[in-house]
Amino acid sequence: HKVSFYGREFRIDSHTLIPRPETEILVEKIQEILHIHHYTSIAEIGVGCGVIAITLALQNPQIHIYATDINPYAIALARENAIKFGVEKQITFFHTSLLQGLEHICLDMIVANPPYIANSYTLPLSVRYEPKEALFGGEVGSEILESIITLGRDLRICFVCCEMGYDQKAKIQDFVREIPHKSLEFYKDLSGFDRGFVLQFL
Repeated sequence: HKVSFYGREFRIDSHTLIPRPETEILVEKIQEILHIHHYTSIAEIGVGCGVIAITLALQNPQIHIYATDINPYAIALARENAIKFGVEKQITFFHTSLLQGLEHICLDMIVANPPYIANSYTLPLSVRYEPKEALFGGEVGSEILESIITLGRDLRICFVCCEMGYDQKAKIQDFVREIPHKSLEFYKDLSGFDRGFVLQFL
């Protein structure tokens, strides 16, 4: 199977989430930050088939991306896509959870389109055949996002940019309120739903 993302054809399979058009907005938000700050070291948590990491690598030859996934099939697929687009030297893949084992790497930014659906949610038929670990984020749904924000704080990352569920803005706001940060900006998807955030640490 193939899917188009940012006008490029990526290979996908049943082990990874099918990239959505909304995720292009996340890439645009990251691109705006890179344009201003010229960062070079980025981590992507949950690389999936690699569309975010590969698109960023193609647009920014100066960056290196450390891409993680708990699913070895996703890593293999993302690596295959990276080779197809000639950016395999810009992306290092790790089969791990979150950023385990990468704590020693100096990172400027964390990006993620993590699982954010609550475990109890009944999926619509359109996504019922996609991998559960790519969709469900815990009892509430926002647990993985909160773990990523905490990692950003602990590792002294400059920016954390994530996609989220349309109903998670208040939860993320409450969680971030307790954490010293410079700014928290939310953005909407093409349908007008809250779809992600850009968190800048002090």
